[in-house]
Amino acid sequence: MGIDVWVRRGRRQPSTAVPETGAEARIRLEAGSGDWLLLADERERTRYSQLLLDIRGTLGAERCRFGKWSDSSDSGVTLSELIDAGVRGVVDFRAARHVSESELLVPGGELEQLSRSAEARRALWQRVRGLLER
Repeated sequence: MGIDVWVRRGRRQPSTAVPETGAEARIRLEAGSGDWLLLADERERTRYSQLLLDIRGTLGAERCRFGKWSDSSDSGVTLSELIDAGVRGVVDFRAARHVSESELLVPGGELEQLSRSAEARRALWQRVRGLLER
């Protein structure tokens, strides 16, 4: 009869998934271009928009775009693909997690901590500065 069966799926949660062992982490890119990628979910970006504007201003707003970790091994791009595309640095604003050994990946720290602590912001700048000087 040609009747499709529809299966209801649960709501997607924000991606906190870490890829399976052996699988390379993938990142879903949002619209835009630039050689710096800032990884943060939409809620965090809204809540800490002024802080992120300051960070983008420091790096150069035209040089930054946003993305988030993919919860699927089939969607997004890998860190090595980003390098090939000319991305210079990826700043991850999540709780510290070991995802990749890539020198491209800079642990940004949690946005809440960065918003409260000048010391955390200085530490982030020290990590980013090394990539900027290349």
